[in-house]
Amino acid sequence: MRKYFLIIALIISTICLNAQENRNVIFYWGAYGGLNLNMHTADFEKLPGYPNCCPKFTGGSGTGFDFGALFEYPLQSKLNLTARVGLNSLGADLSETQIIGNSEFVSSTPPFETVGVADAESEYLIESSLQTIYIEPGLDYEFVKGFLLSGGFRLGFPMTGTFNQSETLLTPNDVIFKNEQSRIRNSSEGDEIPGLPGALFHIYLGLGYKVPIGPNSFLVPEIRYYQALNNISSESWSASNLKLGVAVKFPVYESQEIKRIQEYKFKRDTLRNYIVGLKEPNIRLIADSRESIFNMLDPATEVEVITVSETYMLDLPKDALLNVALNTYGLSFEGAVVENPTIIIEEIESEELFPVLPYVFFPENSSDLNASRLNLLSKSEQSQFGMDDLPWATLEIYSQMLNIVGKRLQENPSAKITLTGTNSNSNSERNNTELSRQRANSVAKYLETVWDINPNRITIQARNLPEFPGNVDRPEGVEENRRVEISSNNSAILSPVSMKDIIRKANPPTLIADPIVQADAEVAEWAINIMQDNVLLREFKGKGEPQRSRWDIELEPIPTLEKPVQITLDVKDKLGQSGSVTDSRDIKQLTIRKKRFEMKDDKRVEKYSLILFDYDKAEIKGVNKAIVDEIKKKIEPNSKVTIIGYADRTGETQYNRELAAKRTAEVQKILKVRPENLAIRNVGSDIILFDNNSPFGRNYCRTVQIIVETPVN
Repeated sequence: MRKYFLIIALIISTICLNAQENRNVIFYWGAYGGLNLNMHTADFEKLPGYPNCCPKFTGGSGTGFDFGALFEYPLQSKLNLTARVGLNSLGADLSETQIIGNSEFVSSTPPFETVGVADAESEYLIESSLQTIYIEPGLDYEFVKGFLLSGGFRLGFPMTGTFNQSETLLTPNDVIFKNEQSRIRNSSEGDEIPGLPGALFHIYLGLGYKVPIGPNSFLVPEIRYYQALNNISSESWSASNLKLGVAVKFPVYESQEIKRIQEYKFKRDTLRNYIVGLKEPNIRLIADSRESIFNMLDPATEVEVITVSETYMLDLPKDALLNVALNTYGLSFEGAVVENPTIIIEEIESEELFPVLPYVFFPENSSDLNASRLNLLSKSEQSQFGMDDLPWATLEIYSQMLNIVGKRLQENPSAKITLTGTNSNSNSERNNTELSRQRANSVAKYLETVWDINPNRITIQARNLPEFPGNVDRPEGVEENRRVEISSNNSAILSPVSMKDIIRKANPPTLIADPIVQADAEVAEWAINIMQDNVLLREFKGKGEPQRSRWDIELEPIPTLEKPVQITLDVKDKLGQSGSVTDSRDIKQLTIRKKRFEMKDDKRVEKYSLILFDYDKAEIKGVNKAIVDEIKKKIEPNSKVTIIGYADRTGETQYNRELAAKRTAEVQKILKVRPENLAIRNVGSDIILFDNNSPFGRNYCRTVQIIVETPVN
C-alpha cells in the first residue's frame, strides 16, 4: 500500500512543481495509511450469555490497518488544525491457559472409556474483529524544523464487532471432554460482541517528520498512540492501538489574479476568381479560423497567442468569350453522312398505289359506327366527295374507306358486297354473334342512307372470330378481331387508290445543322435560319444551349431555284453579346423538262403497297395477287425494282425480319425480277411505318412495298 501512496505523491508533486511558491496556502489536503498494533485490556471471566471456564481474561493483541483522507488548516506558521476521516481495524485475540480439574475426560478412541487425569491444561480464546469509521480532529505543532508533535482525539463508529470463542484441551493428547466428545468446548462463532457501544472514544499522541516532495507538499512518516476511553463491551474490555504510517499533504492556494495578455498573428491568403460580366473588382472573406496557445510569461502573467487564418476571394472582371461556328452536312437515304453536299432537287414522275384496308374496327362490346375512327359523311356531304380530293397519305385514305366503297358502288351499279361481322369471342363478346350482326348492320345502314346503296346489293353475315384472326393471346389481336370485313364480287370496289403526281426528291434528303458555340456568359437564345434568295425556308430557334437541327428538305417549302441556300446561326448570350455565322450549300435543280431536254437521268417511279397480309402470314391472294400481276406487266427490262418487307410491332424483332423475308420472297416468286435489277430489304419491325396503337395502323404495317424506277427516254 505504501507503494501506491508514493506513486500518487510523485504524480501530484510533479504538478505542484509548476505552482507558484510565493502564494499563501489556504489549507492542505491529502491521504494517509498505516498498520495498527492493537492492544486490548480486559478484566472479565466470560461474556454475558456465553459459558466459559476461564478464571479471567486480562488482555490480548492483534494487527490491523488504518487509512483515510486528511485536512489541515494553518493556524500559525508552526501550528495546524487537523482533521482526518478514515477506516481502521482494531481486532485482537484474548488468550488465557490454566490447569483444570473437576472435569470428566474419556479416551479419545472408542470405546471412549472414562479416564482420570491429574493435570489437564486448557486454552481459553476470544478472537475479536472490530472495524470502525472515524473522525479525528487534532493539532500539529512543528516544534523543531520538520518534526511534528500531534495530539487530539478520535471518535469511531463501529461497522462490525464480532468474536469467536473456544476452550481447547491442550494436554494430555489422548483424552477428550466427556460430554462434548471433543477437545473443544464452550465454542461460538461470528456473534456480536455483547454491549458493543455506538461510538468508541480515543485520545492520541503522535510524532512525525515532514519530507518535502514539492513546493509546500510533504510526505510525512508518523507514529501515533491511541488510548481507549471507553469499553468495546459491557464487560471491562477496551481496545487501544499503536499506528505506524505515512501521510501525504498538498497545498491549496488562495486565488491570485492573473494578468492575461493577448497577442495576434495573422495569416492571410487570397484566391482569384474571374467572373464574366463583373463590373468592378470585389474582395470577400470566404473562410476564417482561430487557434489559441497559452503560455505563462511569469507566475502572474499569462500570454494568449491567437493565430487568425483568413482566406479571401478576389473577384475580378473577365471579358465574356463568345465563339460561334456551324457545321452542316447531309444524311443519305440510308443515314450515311455526306460531307460538303451539293443538294440536288429532282422532279420525278411518280405513281403510287394506296391499298384499301376493307376492315371496320369497333370498340369492345360496341356496334356504334361513330366509334370506328372512320370519317363519316352526312347525306348532303357525300355528293361533294371526290376521289381526286383524297390526300397522299395511307392512314388518311383509310379514314375515307367507307366513302371510297360507297362512291365505287355508285359507279359500279352491278357490284355487290358482303359485310361479315365478327367479335373477339372473349369476355363479354364470347359467342355473341348478335353483336357481330349488329356491327355489319351499322355499316350497311351507313351505305344505304348516305350513299343510297340498295339493300339488295348488300349481304349480311355474322360469326365469332374472323376466318383469319389476330393473335387471341395478345390485347392487339383481341382488338383486331372486333371488326366488319368487306368483300365484293367486283375487284374495282376494293382496288387500291391510284395517285399520280410529279414529286420533288432531294439528294441528300436531309441536311444537319450542328452549332458549335463557346460562351463564357451562357447562351440566352439562338436561331438557325435557312434561306434562299431572301426567302425563309426553315427556322429553328430556342433558349439556352443551341441544339442540332434537322432540315428535311423534301418537306414544303422546298428550294425552287438554282441558287445557294444560306444556313445562318445567330446566338445571343446572357450579357447581350451577339454572334453569327453563315454556311452555304449549292442547289442543283433537275426538272423533268431539263432532264428530257438533256436526255439524261429522267425516270418514272411507281410505288405499290400490298396490304391484307393476314396476321403472321405471307401468302399473296385476292386483290394482292391481282396487283402483283399488274405490276409485273409494268416492269421493263431496264426497270430497277426494290422490294421492302415490313411487319407490325407484335412479335420479336428477329422473327419479324424473318416474316418480312417470307413476304418479299413470295412477291419475287411472282415478279421474277432479274437479280441485277433487284434490291430486297427485309425491314420487319425495325421501322414502324404507321401508328401501331390502332388496329388499322398495325394492319397497314403488314405490308410489302414495291418500288419500280423506270428510266424515261
